[in-house]
Amino acid sequence: MKLKKGMRELSVLLTVMMVTLAVGCLGLDQQYPEENVTSIECLESSGFGGNMTVDEMQNNSTICVKLHESFTIRLNENRRTGYQWYMTASPGLRISDGGVIWYDEDGNPSPTFIGIRGVREWNVTTVNTGVQTISAIHRRPEFISGEEATFNLTIVVE
Repeated sequence: MKLKKGMRELSVLLTVMMVTLAVGCLGLDQQYPEENVTSIECLESSGFGGNMTVDEMQNNSTICVKLHESFTIRLNENRRTGYQWYMTASPGLRISDGGVIWYDEDGNPSPTFIGIRGVREWNVTTVNTGVQTISAIHRRPEFISGEEATFNLTIVVE
């Protein structure tokens, strides 16, 4: 019985020593990685004052914008073929549709008639910080074929 009792005490002593050694090796300066931290690299940044314009060249990219700043999205549109842009955005953005600027055959703005091509503009204002998103699809109102052009933008609001 004495041998078993001594072994138990030795086992407990060894366990306490290993835990103490392990804690000592970790030290008080041990830092653990933060969960859910991602690094987002911005293609463009508005800086102060905004006035950034985004178009098809920034499709599927990330931009950085300050809180309460605005920027413009411009996408080519051709309603003569029945297609138009339909846009959705996360709640941290306020979007106002600026309408379509139509251009004639020579590339001049044509306010009085629907020209050869158009450019739809939206004014976007950031209202909440964090990662916001915009998605748009260029389609006919009555159906989706799966071949439509899309536009996606990630906005980091600082």
